[in-house]
Amino acid sequence: MAVPKVLHIGNTANVAAELRDGLAELRAAECLVFETHNNRLHFAEDVRFTWDWISSGVRRLERNLAYTLLLKSLLDEADLLHLHTSGRVAFACLRWAHARGKPVVQHFHGEELRLGRVVEEARGADAILVATPDLLQYLPSDVPSEKATWMPNPRKFPRRPIPPREKRQVRIVHAYLANASYARVFGTPAIRDAVRRLQGKGYDVVLDEVSGVPHGEALLRYQDADIAVDKLRVGWYGTFAIECLALGLPSLAGIRPDLKRLDAPVVAVTEETLVDTLEPLVASLSFRASVGAELFAKARALHDTTEVARRLAAVYHTLLQ
Repeated sequence: MAVPKVLHIGNTANVAAELRDGLAELRAAECLVFETHNNRLHFAEDVRFTWDWISSGVRRLERNLAYTLLLKSLLDEADLLHLHTSGRVAFACLRWAHARGKPVVQHFHGEELRLGRVVEEARGADAILVATPDLLQYLPSDVPSEKATWMPNPRKFPRRPIPPREKRQVRIVHAYLANASYARVFGTPAIRDAVRRLQGKGYDVVLDEVSGVPHGEALLRYQDADIAVDKLRVGWYGTFAIECLALGLPSLAGIRPDLKRLDAPVVAVTEETLVDTLEPLVASLSFRASVGAELFAKARALHDTTEVARRLAAVYHTLLQ
């Protein structure tokens, strides 16, 4: 069978671009990543629409028509559609693909599924992927369980973690979306409070809050950190934690009790246990190195881009048979 052509629409957390690279390395699919929204994080899409304001109605119409024709040509060339977004454009693409006998993978990444806004997309897709296992419970009840699977978010891991650096000040990094409401959902106030309490105990520790900056800049700040703290209230860890785990950072996150059986490659914490869990990591470089190396190995086995791409290639193969 010829290598299939796959059109990825949307690039949440750069997942589509990572999958593209992994599938290309395996020669399992030829992918093009198309972002239909303004993406201020500057991820690695192949094509990106820009929706900057144009005052002229005629010019807006011309732009929208050009975008529609481009999208149509890309859909025509693809053997399979992989959607990472939802809404009117995504649903129109799903119907277009099905009308031409092309399978559709719907990939959910979080809020859109939790808020119940994607019932039709979930019912219409030929296969459903979720970025984190907690999302499976939010699928419509009439969607067959065998249709959906957890596909861990990919990240290219090096062969070994970066050794921790000797330095006096310990940097804790935490990232959240620019919308202020997400800081509460992610437990950011509790993280700030934990760092203040550690400072009150005499530790030379600072918190670096990363929000609303280009992806490349964010990665540089992660590299300068010693410990990462991801979401505390969602119930699973996200791409931020995976990027930090790939650097060998001890990474903490809130893990829902019923999901602990999945042995997440992070240190599970709650807002109540955060200070006590952080303190030995802040106090000891050797302990940070040990925990970081252990989590790195677990995360690499689960999230390395090549391994995730192998799993995705099997999904594509089944749909295209």
